[in-house]
Amino acid sequence: MNVRVADIYASAVKLMPPLSTDETYAVIVSEAQKLAGAGNGSVFIDRNGVLERVYSSVGRTLQIKPSETDFIYGVFKTQKAKALNSKWIDKVHPGSSDTTAKKMIFIPVSCDEHSVGVLTLDANIHSIFSQRKLKLLQLFCSFASLKIKNNILIHELETALEKRDLFISMSSHELKTPLTTISAFGQLINKQLSQNKPINPEWGLTLHAATLRLTRLIAELLQVNQIRTGKMSYSLQETMLGDIIFKAVTDFEMSYPHHELIQQIEPQVMKLVILADGDKLVQVLINVLSNAAKFSPKDKPLVLQVSAKNKGITVVVNDEGAGIAPEHLDTLFDDFYNVERMHKEGLGLGLFISKKIIEAHRGTITITSQLNQGTKVLMYVPLALGS
Repeated sequence: MNVRVADIYASAVKLMPPLSTDETYAVIVSEAQKLAGAGNGSVFIDRNGVLERVYSSVGRTLQIKPSETDFIYGVFKTQKAKALNSKWIDKVHPGSSDTTAKKMIFIPVSCDEHSVGVLTLDANIHSIFSQRKLKLLQLFCSFASLKIKNNILIHELETALEKRDLFISMSSHELKTPLTTISAFGQLINKQLSQNKPINPEWGLTLHAATLRLTRLIAELLQVNQIRTGKMSYSLQETMLGDIIFKAVTDFEMSYPHHELIQQIEPQVMKLVILADGDKLVQVLINVLSNAAKFSPKDKPLVLQVSAKNKGITVVVNDEGAGIAPEHLDTLFDDFYNVERMHKEGLGLGLFISKKIIEAHRGTITITSQLNQGTKVLMYVPLALGS
C-alpha cells in the first residue's frame, strides 16, 4: 500500500470534529489501520511513567500488560517507530502466541519531543515495512497526539470549572450558616437591650461559636489560595507546647461543649519548647479535634494523647465515631474531600491545609479508620526542624 502525505492529512482531518476520549482513540486506530493496511490496533497512554492500554480493536488484548522490557517502552522513550517480524511477537506480547499477525508496528504518539503514548498495529503482510511509511505514520500520530492533548486539556478545564462552581456553592452555603446565626442572635440581643430585659449568657456563647466558625472558614479559603500560589508564610518561633495544646483544647471546649475530651498528656511534655509557627499548629490540632467531634456521637468521649518520643512530639486523636470507608482513606487529604460527606459542616479543606502545615514543620500526619469503629489521627513534629 502506497501511503501519501495527502492520505495522512485526510486521516488527520477525521480527528478535527469534537470527539470524546474513547471516540478519539477509536478514530486513531481505525485511520492508522487503513494507512498501514493493518488488522488490529491498540493505543497506550502514559500514566505517570506506566503505559496503560486505553483502547484496543480486539477487546481481549486489554488484559495484556506490557513490561518495561518490551519494545513498546523502547519506542515510547526513544520516540522512534519500529516494525517487527512475527518471530518477535511473542517477546513483545507474551501470551499472544495465537495471533496471526506477521508484523507488529509500534508508532510513538508524540509531539514537540514529548511522548504521550504508543500506537501498536498488527499487520498481516510479509513485505518490508519501509522507513518512509513508518515516518508517515509517525506524522499521523503527531496529529493524534495533539488531539489527545487537547482532550486532556478540555477534561482538566471541565474539572477545574466544576471544582470552581462547587467551591462557590459550598462557600456560599457554609458562610451563610454562621452569618445567619450571628445576625439572628445580634437582633435578639439588641431587642432585649432596647427593652431593658436580661440577656441569656448562652446567647453570647452561641455568638462566639458562630464567629469562630466564620473566622475559621474565611481563614481556610485564604490559606488554600496561599498554598496553591506558594505564598503560605510561617512565623517560626520558640513556642511552648503547653500553650499550643491549651489554646486548641480551649477552642474545642468552647465550640463543642457537649463532647467529652479525655486528655492523656505526659506532664513534662507541656513544658517542652519547639521551634514552630504556634498559631498554625493550634489550627491543625483544632481542625483534627473538630473533625473527631463532627463525626462522633456526643456520648462517646474523644481522646487526646500527647507524648515526646523519637526526638519529636507525637499527638494522637482517637474517636469512636462513624469511621471512614476504605475507599476514602487515600483522598482524605485532598482539597474538598468533604464533598463526599456534605451532610457535615465545613468545606473539606481542613485536612488538606493541616497536612501542608505539618509537612512545612518536617512532620507527618496519618489517619487510620474503620467503619463504625472510629478514627485515629496520628501527628508527629520534630523538636527541631532540622532533625
